[in-house]
Amino acid sequence: MATPVKVYGPPISTCVSRVLACLLEKEVPYQLIPVNMAKGEHKKPAYLKIQPFGQVPGFEDDGFTVFESRSICRYICDKYAKQGNKGLYGDNPLAKASIDQWLEAEGQSFSPPSSVLVFQLAFAPRMKLKQDQVAIRQNEEKLKKVLDVYEERLSESRFLAGYKEHNIKKARLQSTLAALLDDPILSDVPKKPSLSDVDTLLNLEFGSAMRINVLKLDGTSFDVALMNSGTVKDLKLAIKKKVNEMEQSKMGHRHISWKHVWRNFCLSYGNEKLLDDNAAVEEYGIRNKDRVRFVPCVASKGSRRHSKRRRHRFFHGLSKRM
Repeated sequence: MATPVKVYGPPISTCVSRVLACLLEKEVPYQLIPVNMAKGEHKKPAYLKIQPFGQVPGFEDDGFTVFESRSICRYICDKYAKQGNKGLYGDNPLAKASIDQWLEAEGQSFSPPSSVLVFQLAFAPRMKLKQDQVAIRQNEEKLKKVLDVYEERLSESRFLAGYKEHNIKKARLQSTLAALLDDPILSDVPKKPSLSDVDTLLNLEFGSAMRINVLKLDGTSFDVALMNSGTVKDLKLAIKKKVNEMEQSKMGHRHISWKHVWRNFCLSYGNEKLLDDNAAVEEYGIRNKDRVRFVPCVASKGSRRHSKRRRHRFFHGLSKRM
């Protein structure tokens, strides 16, 4: 059985707990050796041979020592790469670089102000020390700026760091698509296409999707692409996306209440209204290059509560600005 690695320091220490968390993720056996810092054990010659700066944690593995908690974590992930959480330190160069940069950001930007605040707000009162209100205010401001950056990052990613292989492929594909979309032949493709948009357009070329013309109340029209197996709900979503893109390109974002649209108007093909959202459009006889139109729906009791003015504004938005 392999000799457990040795970790020196109190588990209450953030840096010690960081190493312990990494060891647990990688399923590496370890021995925790307490260091009484109150008695100055971290400054004794024996300990300084393990950690020359007299800080925690200290770390030993097979007679070799490593210090600085983040470096210890990298070492653990590299040496024990094939066990435990195999992707903890990334599974490709880009993921590792991303993790490294956020580790550096944590060490240089997050840790200093948060450490000051933890001491001033949590430990100082217990140690009967006077809190430094100036230090608290200054570091609250510093930490707020860091957390704003974190929030921005987490709004577009589940974690601060790391790129999975499929995300790298997706990024490459999106870059390729951006270059292709400069071609005038692809002018009808959305400016920011999703993979489903591309899939639908490819299926259109192979005959597995249809192009449907949508006639508005003002007599103008536009086309949307829809899979042959698409439902009325899918058609409505395609129309919504197309109209929003048209609005954005012409005059910036203008809010359209689609709930209000579908409450007062519906789509019609021939003389039949498309009222069943779950029905396939083919059930209504709709085929490639056919036309559907907006028509007023019969108002329900609930919808009759809207004022004439509101109805007029809505009708104007649908017929004139869409």
